[in-house]
Amino acid sequence: MRMWVWIAFVACSSSSSRSNDHEHTKETVVETKVGPLRVVEGPNGTVIETKAGPIGVVDHMPDNAQLMCSADYQVYPRAEIHVVPTFNADLQRYVGGYRCNTHWKAAIREARARFASQPTEDEGGGILQVFLDHGINEDQLRAVVGGKALRDAIPAALDALESGQLILQP
Repeated sequence: MRMWVWIAFVACSSSSSRSNDHEHTKETVVETKVGPLRVVEGPNGTVIETKAGPIGVVDHMPDNAQLMCSADYQVYPRAEIHVVPTFNADLQRYVGGYRCNTHWKAAIREARARFASQPTEDEGGGILQVFLDHGINEDQLRAVVGGKALRDAIPAALDALESGQLILQP
């Protein structure tokens, strides 16, 4: 069984690259907060070499991909994972959290409660940005939240997510 790993965030400070015409590959070293990553682009795709081993990178997520729930750290088929706006305290912003069928509605409740306790433009904007970052275009979002005050727009967006009207993509 192959598990696809998706890199959601790499903080780059610098990079360098070189090409190898003989093998038709390009190698780039990216400096990150956790050390250098070697990225090799070749005829069979792109691979990121890490301390933990190589990670294959693809242009699209295969239907048989497996993803980890960020609540119970178990691996589930893609069809059983939901992307939900989740506040990350370490980053101090909302991210698209991956939650399984058991945990995704609790994550929506958490987002609702956090926004209700601090209904600021920054808080609401962070939630809506997750929608835009995960496959919802501005027209789709506008159809749900357009013309509403921020206090009403965020609950409407979360309602649309919970009802399946909007589906965030991994």
